[in-house]
Amino acid sequence: MTLELVPRLVAGLAALLAAWLLADAVLPDRPRDAPDRRRRARSERSRVGEACLGLGFAAFAAALLGSDAWRWGTVAVLAGGALLLVGLALNARVLR
Repeated sequence: MTLELVPRLVAGLAALLAAWLLADAVLPDRPRDAPDRRRRARSERSRVGEACLGLGFAAFAAALLGSDAWRWGTVAVLAGGALLLVGLALNARVLR
């Protein structure tokens, strides 16, 4: 395995994570069979925030796949970072 493959592998993992987050944000939730045993109600997650997280990871994956030859790599990293921050802010209640 050459060293040039490492960013491609990381980009593939980021793309898989992005696809998983986007699918989770878009697909409807399944009803639970068993009742929740918690005393407090669970915090509702933000689907828009989860989609922003997925798009942020997709932008990072695109920047890694484009490497130095792609002209829009810096823009993709900046947009991905902004989308990740927005997604984290919208889901801050769930993450606590």
